[in-house]
Amino acid sequence: MNEPLRNTLTIVGQVELWTVPLATSLALLLERTDLPLRRLVWGLLVALLFLPLYLQAAAWDAGFGRQGWLQYQSQLASEPWLAGQRAVVWIHACAALPWATLLVAGSLRFVNRQWEELAQLEAGPWRVLASVTLPRALPGIAAATLWVAITTSAEMIVTDMYLVRTYAEAIYLDLAAGATLSELTWGAAGNLTVVASLVIAAAGMSWLLSSPRGGVPRAEPVRWELGRWRWPIGLACLTLVMLLWLVPLFNLLYHAGTEVAVAEEGRVRQWSAVGVLRQIAAAPRQFHEEFWWSGQLGILAAVLSVSGALPLAWWARSSRLAVGLGCGLAALALAIPGPLVALLALTLRDSCDIDWLVRVFDETLLVVAAVHACRAFPLVWLLLLDGLRAFPQEEWEDAAVAGAAPLRRWLTIVLPRRRGAILAAGLLALGISLAEVPVSLLVGPQGTTTLSVRTFQLVHYGSDDRLAGLALFTTGLTCLLAAATVWLAGWGARNEQFVAAGDV
Repeated sequence: MNEPLRNTLTIVGQVELWTVPLATSLALLLERTDLPLRRLVWGLLVALLFLPLYLQAAAWDAGFGRQGWLQYQSQLASEPWLAGQRAVVWIHACAALPWATLLVAGSLRFVNRQWEELAQLEAGPWRVLASVTLPRALPGIAAATLWVAITTSAEMIVTDMYLVRTYAEAIYLDLAAGATLSELTWGAAGNLTVVASLVIAAAGMSWLLSSPRGGVPRAEPVRWELGRWRWPIGLACLTLVMLLWLVPLFNLLYHAGTEVAVAEEGRVRQWSAVGVLRQIAAAPRQFHEEFWWSGQLGILAAVLSVSGALPLAWWARSSRLAVGLGCGLAALALAIPGPLVALLALTLRDSCDIDWLVRVFDETLLVVAAVHACRAFPLVWLLLLDGLRAFPQEEWEDAAVAGAAPLRRWLTIVLPRRRGAILAAGLLALGISLAEVPVSLLVGPQGTTTLSVRTFQLVHYGSDDRLAGLALFTTGLTCLLAAATVWLAGWGARNEQFVAAGDV
């Protein structure tokens, strides 16, 4: 086994050990107990879903990396706490925990309440949990496990920061060195085998998440009482999630407000709240071009992604073939690493002999936006599938009986009733586009530097006040994007009645 593949498997295994058990426990507490502060914990977790990996990496590195404040305060020349494989595992585990918790919690919501109530007549809560709840939540736990493995192995942002050569990092470095598609596909790293394995795993995860349930729950799930441990456990959960926010946020605030002043005893580092506000306020002006290009690219990618996923999600309501096709496309988009996707686009560009197509590649954002749309397709498709699957089929049939054409039914019935889910899917695609680094770095036209690429470059130069100010400003925008997406998704759900899966 070569070094990149061995490092990848080691990192994935360690991230799984840290993330999946903790996410399962957290999901059980949030969904199946009378845990206090539940809404606050969920709000913080959902906001973390939208925080790009490069921002999380920059925030943790600002405190515990090679130029973090801990290194300055301790004045040690030894290796910092965040270095090498240890740093990669930690940052990926922090980024994966919210996703894994959400997937497990979603599965727990579909456990039949009647079965649990019947089991409670003969057994205590722990036995009901072990014999009824957890076995029926296994699809969500399996999906969370596969999600962590796929996303961790296919990312190269953190591994490139800490110089850890993994499977995706090896592809990125080989591509930067001028490797061709055939060399990367059939190279010594066994890329074709790894990609095939990831695609199969992603297809299985997509099928678990997209398969129709036996029924949609109409009542609140059974919640067990924690008794005198209720508030201690609730505060412990809140503390855990708050640490994932407060520690990185403190790191960025420290770097944004730290200034070097000359005193009699020499150069002195001091912190200023005014300096923090100055750096945050200066970020839109200093990086206005990056915000401009990222906004254009994100909006275009969102339109393309929703336009492609919406018809397929509607078709998948009544066709297993459409579900299988959607799972296959989602698996390909999710499992193929960003550098390899970028190489596919570059290979297509080099093999193209049509002048106007070459100009589209070199002078417009259309190609990179299309690739971003493909990267966003898996989550957009699953979100739209979930929203459209609950649409009452009888309303569609009644309109057909009344003589309305399919297009008119779409415009007057489906779209107004599902605009919340559609808009939420668009914002989700926008967030994914803003977080994409390899494709933007390798495929984007010359002179179009996006926000993710600029942040990625600044991280490599070292943590400074400009990077901290930009990261803080972008984090604020990300939180607003997360809040808008959640509100739109919830708004659509609040205006609809759940229907049984057998009726749609």
